[in-house]
Amino acid sequence: MEVPTTPHDTVVPVRRRPTTAEDLHRLAGVARDHGIRLFQEVTTGAWFATSATKPDAVYDVTGYSCTCEGFTAWQRCSHHAALLARLGWLPDIAAVPPAPTPITAAASAPCRTCRGRGWVYVEDGDWPAQVPCRACGAEAAATAAD
Repeated sequence: MEVPTTPHDTVVPVRRRPTTAEDLHRLAGVARDHGIRLFQEVTTGAWFATSATKPDAVYDVTGYSCTCEGFTAWQRCSHHAALLARLGWLPDIAAVPPAPTPITAAASAPCRTCRGRGWVYVEDGDWPAQVPCRACGAEAAATAAD
């Protein structure tokens, strides 16, 4: 028997981004906030985690994986992150570099009136005089001096 196919039957691979230290720290907080509890079996040392959404579910969790649907789909979950936190195995979050300074209009493009000099010539009798540019408020000269 042949199964009819439609465009909706196509399987599209899902691209997952790698799990980051920030993800694991966030998920450990989610586990704490949702009351996920960890238990260790005395004889084998195996770890188990409760579910925040399914009251009767208990998942096998190790330092590498978890049997919940979330870990199966995304390779990360709150149960796994909770165990990493309990064992002190959460990776350090790299120092976040400071946000770049926004580029202002004066710094990104010179003033059209004074061409970035901060002053313009005006007629003053027989000789032209230099006066501060009114278009940019002489900001161009101040930034150029820095």
